[in-house]
Amino acid sequence: MLKCQLMRNQVKKRNQVSFTLSTETTEEEETEDDEEKKPKTKTVKETTTEWELLNDMKAVWLRNPKEVTEEEYAKFYHSLAKDFGDDKPMTWSHFSAEGDVEFKALLFVPPKAPHDLYESYYNANKSNLKLYVRRVFISDEFDDLLPKYLSFLMGIVDSDTLPLNVSREMLQQHSSLKTIKKKLIRKALDMIRKLAEEDPDEYSNKEKTDDEKSAMEEKKGQYAKFWNEFGKSVKLGIIEDATNRNRLAKLLRFESSKSDGKLVSLDEYISRMKSGQKDIFYLTGSSKEQLEKSPFLEQLTKKNYEVIYFTDPVDEYLMQYLMDYEDKKFQNVSKEGLKLGKDSKLKDLKESFKELTDWWKKALDTEGIDSVKISNRLHNTPCVVVTSKYGWSSNMEKIMQAQTLSDASKQAYMRGKRVLEINPRHPIIKELRDKVAQDSDVKRGSEADGEAGVPDGADGERVQPAGPQGLCLEHLPVGAEELGPEPRRGRGGGRGGGGARGGREGVSQGGGAGARAVRQGRAV
Repeated sequence: MLKCQLMRNQVKKRNQVSFTLSTETTEEEETEDDEEKKPKTKTVKETTTEWELLNDMKAVWLRNPKEVTEEEYAKFYHSLAKDFGDDKPMTWSHFSAEGDVEFKALLFVPPKAPHDLYESYYNANKSNLKLYVRRVFISDEFDDLLPKYLSFLMGIVDSDTLPLNVSREMLQQHSSLKTIKKKLIRKALDMIRKLAEEDPDEYSNKEKTDDEKSAMEEKKGQYAKFWNEFGKSVKLGIIEDATNRNRLAKLLRFESSKSDGKLVSLDEYISRMKSGQKDIFYLTGSSKEQLEKSPFLEQLTKKNYEVIYFTDPVDEYLMQYLMDYEDKKFQNVSKEGLKLGKDSKLKDLKESFKELTDWWKKALDTEGIDSVKISNRLHNTPCVVVTSKYGWSSNMEKIMQAQTLSDASKQAYMRGKRVLEINPRHPIIKELRDKVAQDSDVKRGSEADGEAGVPDGADGERVQPAGPQGLCLEHLPVGAEELGPEPRRGRGGGRGGGGARGGREGVSQGGGAGARAVRQGRAV
């Protein structure tokens, strides 16, 4: 009996063979035995023999894909994954390869990601593929059949080319495995791409027939579900797999300033680009809500440019490898070098504010500010601090500071210099220009002292601005606190204006309103 149970366990593990396996079982049944000429009956035990089929699942991958039904694929997946729930796999790919290396394969995308998919990502072997050689099970621990970013796929690979009479260690070094791996990756990415193409939320179905539209409706939202479960794996693939980087980039999805909460692709973004736009604009941060309030978007939004929102920490690493797409460069709008077309007034503005920018740069020379420039990205905010083109963004710096074993010296090097950009159309900046030109005390920096802006906290430490809107405060002179937002003439000194505030040509709501608004993280 023990041997029979052991055989059952082995067959369940290696049951995908092309012939049936059965075991003889015996059972004792109680029956009533009627003796002749006696009214009473007695119960006796009889032994019956039956044959139990052990491998009820056939080798589906050996059959013609056209002959296998969806129910059979689903049943096979549940048997393979040892998952007997009702959820079907998202999609699958059943194919065979011929040539120097011949094999048959069946790949599945699970309906849900394992809870530990990204735990110890680079340490543990999490292969979910079973390797067969001529229908003989070899191993399910080969980590060379698929790269780690595709380790969530389940399936079977059956090769007639690989040798049987060698050890598993030698088999892992066989040259044919590289060819098998290359073809598996290509088929896996094609399978995911088709999942997106068959989703009506992803592509227009205007050219489809009514029957095709009806069939596609059943797959509505499938790719969004895939992205929510395995989107991080696609991003890791772009980082790790340079050969297939372009294929993987087509699978990327994200929200943007024009997506209305829906996921869009890079191809869809490019199709909506404005005439003359050369770069793909993006912004990184901790949440969509934070990014929507960012001052970096002011002019972009006003000029109707679309901006990609990246809110996953891995996105910062992703953009270090994804430099371009379809001949379009990526531009982080929080870094210097943002181009929004030619500004005919830029030269005159630089000349008009030259005295202010020179004074400000000198005043902030010890604060890590490399230069002070006229900004083309601001509309309502007086100024903003941007990172250098090749340094870390502020979001990346925050991510690195959160690392337990982060290197402070490396962070200081990668942080790079900051650039202070000023809004020449804002009344605060205009007033500062006039003060620098007229007030000799401000010129000498007696008010600024290189530490002006956000006042010190009660403990003597500098108060950090809350959110990107507060970045400009770090470098606003104290004199700017006497200035308000856009002047509204004809109202005298404004409500509660009085004193110095009331004498500023009708600045609305008093002179300190602008500074207070900025301190609260609002654009002024």
